[in-house]
Amino acid sequence: MKRILVWGFALLVSGLRAQWGPWTEEWTQGLGAWRGDTAAFAPGEGLRLNAPGAGTYALWRDGRGARPAVASGRIRLDFNPSSVNFAFAELFDTTAWTGFGSSAGYRLEFGRTNDQLRLLRIPDGLVLAASPSGLLDRTASLVDWSWAWDSLAGHRVAWVLRDTLGTVLDSGAAWGNADSSVASLGRIRLGATVTATRVRGLRWGPHRFAASEIRKVPVRRLARRGDVAVTEILVDSEPRVSWRSAPGDFVELRVNADSVCWASGWTFWHGSGRWTLPDRMLYPGEIVVLADERMAWPDSLRVWNAPLALSASPAFWSLRDASDSVVAWGRTQPDMHQPAEKSLGGWSLEADPDRSELPRAWQSARSALGSSPGWIEFAPVEPRRGGILGLRADRGLIVDWRHPLPLGGSMWYPFDSAGLPRRPGGRWSVERLHSEATRLTWSSDNAGLGWPCAPGEVLELPLRSGWMHADGTPGDCTRVIAGWPVPPDSGELQISEVLFNPLPGEGRFTELRNLGGRVVDLSGLFWATADSGVWRRAAVAGSYLLPGGVVFVGADPAALLKRYPGGDSAAGPRGAPRPGAWDRPAVPGGPGATNQALPISDEGGRLELRRADAALLDVARLGPEHFPPSVRESPGKGEGMSLERRGPGPEDWGIAREDSATPGRWPEARSNAPQGRVYLLERRWPPALGWDLEPNQAWLLETRWADPEGRWATEWSDPAPVPPQTAWEARDEPPHRGVWLWEIRFTPSEGGPLRRSFPISY
Repeated sequence: MKRILVWGFALLVSGLRAQWGPWTEEWTQGLGAWRGDTAAFAPGEGLRLNAPGAGTYALWRDGRGARPAVASGRIRLDFNPSSVNFAFAELFDTTAWTGFGSSAGYRLEFGRTNDQLRLLRIPDGLVLAASPSGLLDRTASLVDWSWAWDSLAGHRVAWVLRDTLGTVLDSGAAWGNADSSVASLGRIRLGATVTATRVRGLRWGPHRFAASEIRKVPVRRLARRGDVAVTEILVDSEPRVSWRSAPGDFVELRVNADSVCWASGWTFWHGSGRWTLPDRMLYPGEIVVLADERMAWPDSLRVWNAPLALSASPAFWSLRDASDSVVAWGRTQPDMHQPAEKSLGGWSLEADPDRSELPRAWQSARSALGSSPGWIEFAPVEPRRGGILGLRADRGLIVDWRHPLPLGGSMWYPFDSAGLPRRPGGRWSVERLHSEATRLTWSSDNAGLGWPCAPGEVLELPLRSGWMHADGTPGDCTRVIAGWPVPPDSGELQISEVLFNPLPGEGRFTELRNLGGRVVDLSGLFWATADSGVWRRAAVAGSYLLPGGVVFVGADPAALLKRYPGGDSAAGPRGAPRPGAWDRPAVPGGPGATNQALPISDEGGRLELRRADAALLDVARLGPEHFPPSVRESPGKGEGMSLERRGPGPEDWGIAREDSATPGRWPEARSNAPQGRVYLLERRWPPALGWDLEPNQAWLLETRWADPEGRWATEWSDPAPVPPQTAWEARDEPPHRGVWLWEIRFTPSEGGPLRRSFPISY
């Protein structure tokens, strides 16, 4: 036996990669098989640390082996271990580079944290198994330890704790998470980190190791981008919707590959969290769930072990391969849930596998259990044109794209870098903030101009012809119009429309119009009232308005755009010289986004627009007296109807000409624009309408019932011819009792439709 061991040691010393078999190290033959800090250890009856000073000292030996594997030994600590005085044993694969500056493997620590015996994964430090806290909280300890890695990649750590006289004080074992991220074992390393007073306070006893033979694995096709799609994510499993709901956070994947592929070294990122996934085969059509396999998942579920702890806050996620290339990515945020109460916990987000890269494709799960891991479910999503969701500008330009942009290509995409305007002594630089945002910055060599233009001037930034989003959605714009925004002066900005008495469930809004010839900055503007002295921010940081541009601002712009059909010219192609180009920019977070409401009541009041330095830009005096008598005397009293500016004075207001409200649209004169008034005669059931429309038009009437929160509506009724002036009573009842919005649509023989809505209790 001695000859076999000596022969094996000789092979290792000569540098050959010998296959590890069962061997025992008694430390009686010296350190010929070991390398490292040999001068800091004294072999004999055990291996004593004999370090010259404080530091980390280690010995190692190389070989080759695979699971199942087992290591065991004895260690004596003549001190109470801590974060600066502890011992460790490591086994790792020197052939597998992790990208974190070390190889993959496992590390057993003695007392470094909470006086525990802990098994960690190298290099990310994931705890796989641990003893109870305080196990090694003693002035001296003698520990017989063992580590086993079974054929199913399960880890087990066992220990017997004795005092220095050999009396057994404690014993136990801990089963850990299964982990197969280490392909083989190529090195064993024993060592310690000590301070100057503990340089001789540690002794290793006999050490044993056995590992299985490494078998050649047939070449597998590595999984790549497009082989999997993320289809469901649960970021907060509590409170559970049902006792049968998912027991923890999970991420559901569907394998789209047309052949078997191998996922090796993959990681999942969510916000600041990162989890290394065990290597595994992926089969076509397979549905796999990333989750902590220690939880009570159904036996039929294919769990890819990852002890996830996802954040319920808005966060970007990505699935990456061993080379850190993105395989799939996206984001989660609470406002993806509808209704909003589902964001409080227990409900997952799910998406069509073919559209999972689109944030708008993610919706709340429809399962009665709150989620459906292992079962693909998703709600249909209406197609949406590609383009730009928002623009922000200060010292640079940030573009929020409606869909993700392709990764791996030029950082400039889809900008035409050769066509960008330039000035001598400066240059453009670009940064991809994430898959849906680009930052474009102009840098001047002499630290002068922050843009290649004068303050307030307009710039046209061309986009590539025929550019596409990552999901294949074509971009519908050919340029971005921006500029160096400057604070507006008095008379440059006008309050052009105000909705001060909104319908239930909606918010107030105000429309701003740029009357000057400069690009103005909206970031430093505030709404103020002379009566209460309240100031509210008018727009979010980075928002700006081009010459002649119109934009609305409100606390809930999405609800406004759902209710009023006029749309928003600040967020669509309108009046541009080239087809599909965007004439006016949108503000961040969608058109009209801000986080503060207007400081006026349903009765109106005095509304002032001021700069941060208190300079007065415009004033509006609003109230029901600006509505026609027929509107003031109706039960609704102008509820849901906006006022438009009729002149430069603060009291020059009139009812909206085209519709009950036109957020973001400055009305243009049209020869065939339909005119008329619609008012509610009776709010109690059955409600009744009256109207006075253009007598020389033929009119069709349609009605429907809508949820006040905009979540659901019945189908429009069949168009019915009606006279231009009459009274009319509701004929179709709502689906059930409650508060409903009675929506009315009049379609003339020429021109666009008129729409109104009134809250009705049924």
